[in-house]
Amino acid sequence: SALGALLARRLSRPLEELAQAAERLSQGDLRSPVQVDTQIIDVAQAREALESARRDLQQTLGDLQAEKVWSERLLESIVEGIMTLDESGKIAFFSHGAERITGWSRDEVLGRPCDQVFPVTGEGLVFCDLLPAPGQKNNLVVRLAGGGEATLSVTRAWLSKDRQAAGEAAIVFRDV
Repeated sequence: SALGALLARRLSRPLEELAQAAERLSQGDLRSPVQVDTQIIDVAQAREALESARRDLQQTLGDLQAEKVWSERLLESIVEGIMTLDESGKIAFFSHGAERITGWSRDEVLGRPCDQVFPVTGEGLVFCDLLPAPGQKNNLVVRLAGGGEATLSVTRAWLSKDRQAAGEAAIVFRDV
């Protein structure tokens, strides 16, 4: 019985350590290496596979963060206004160019319906209803944050793969 208990402990301890390492990974801890001291070949192989996955995830995450920084810098260097709309027409992204053109700050517009931020001059006209089809352009006269008006040349592209479904849209505009 004592020998059986000792063998069971020898098997369960490395498995518990492996489970703890997997839990740390699932919670986003990619910095702590997977370390399990064992002579059991199957557990050692599982540890190696988990450690390899951790290193690969850490590398991929680093690459994605670098790409995100590069993309953000690129978007901020564009003078045109760029915004994205979610499925319900609320503003999800608002570039520095969009801030310069409209006078609205990013914090003021994120999460707001684009029709509130871009009131179109003319009775009964609604910004989202006047957006052009993807690949086309439309000029819209809108009121800006300071109360003035501007004519914006607006284009739209769908961000979802399914072009038939209403989804996120990218809107690019410039003051003409």
